[in-house]
Amino acid sequence: MADGVDPRKEKADYKRLQSFPLVRLAAKMIKESMDKKFGSPWQPLHHDVPLEFGAEDDLVLPQARLRHPLATLFHLLFRVGAIITYLLCRWFSDSFIVSFVAIILLLSFDFWTVKNVTGRLMVGLRWWNHIDEEGQSQWLFEARKPSQKTKQLSSEAEVRIFWLGLIVCPLIWGVFFFSTLFSFNFKWLAVVVTGVVLQGANLYGYIRCKLGGQTSISSVASNYLGTQLLQRAMNRNVEQTDN
Repeated sequence: MADGVDPRKEKADYKRLQSFPLVRLAAKMIKESMDKKFGSPWQPLHHDVPLEFGAEDDLVLPQARLRHPLATLFHLLFRVGAIITYLLCRWFSDSFIVSFVAIILLLSFDFWTVKNVTGRLMVGLRWWNHIDEEGQSQWLFEARKPSQKTKQLSSEAEVRIFWLGLIVCPLIWGVFFFSTLFSFNFKWLAVVVTGVVLQGANLYGYIRCKLGGQTSISSVASNYLGTQLLQRAMNRNVEQTDN
């Protein structure tokens, strides 16, 4: 092997270099710095970490801005679709019956989806009705208990999208109500009233869930006004005392 490199000689030279203390020290320092930066090549790529049931989702969910993208899509799909259909249906069809059925179906799908699915997943709220043993109808307004784990089940983006869609769409149907009423377009008034009732019911139910099932909206408003008036009166007394 005149032209090549003798592997035995190369191995002997490598061992001779390792016999020097400074060379061994430099090699050790280089290895430690490389292990810190890139990880040891002898460590497994995947570590088996024991997790509690459901904790796998908690490790993955904080990386996503929308934890429930499908629920977020359907939260807006039916209600926005109903509004768009109401605005554009006269351009595509002259049949009032076809437009009426399409809008009512979209509103019904939206009511069921928001009431039973998206509210529970996106904001941890639920409202429902059941008949008790005495045969009386009972309305229940529930909210998920706040904890460190439940905070990871929904993102701020989902909460904003939920409440934005829940509040804006009924307001739009309210505008449609006054426009049809003042234009004497009573044929479409039934459609608009259905939109106001169904989407307004979900809005009222989730506000009750947010404020607390046993607390009425009127009592919350009166308590807020009372607190504001009391605070202003105290501020005036403080100003008069200072003067």
